Amino acid sequence: MNCVPDSRDSYLWPKYKAELKEFDWKMFGILGEDGIIGTVKEIAEEMQDSTFIWHVKFGGDGYGHVIHNAFASGRPLITRASYYKDCLAGPLLEDGITCIDLDKHSFEESIKMIRKFSQFDEHKKMCENVYKKFQNIVNFDTEFKYIKKFLNNLN
Repeated sequence: MNCVPDSRDSYLWPKYKAELKEFDWKMFGILGEDGIIGTVKEIAEEMQDSTFIWHVKFGGDGYGHVIHNAFASGRPLITRASYYKDCLAGPLLEDGITCIDLDKHSFEESIKMIRKFSQFDEHKKMCENVYKKFQNIVNFDTEFKYIKKFLNNLN
């Protein structure tokens, strides 16, 4: 999560971190507690080593490169799906299937869901759902062809 002190949801991170002490919490990115990860390979490795990707961040471009990277890595999100409604990343987010949507649950319910979906079988199923959803929605090869055709038609 980038720019945490500037996020209107910054109060949530320490609240969840304090309640879920059994998890090893890491925050990478600009102004993140654990600094900036240097390379794309390192980002991918950190994501793949994670149980969830915390992405509770208002604003942005609506594409959500962190969201897309997480989904390509098969890692579910903890997020506010309302921030991506009607944006490119929006269709990837399904509460209880590919993410835990904090908009839809109380703090206590969200805590229970995080614990539930971190159990091996539940987590494995959610990770599979995340990757399948990514494969079904995102097709960079098709997009490449579309963009190439568009660019070739420019004069």
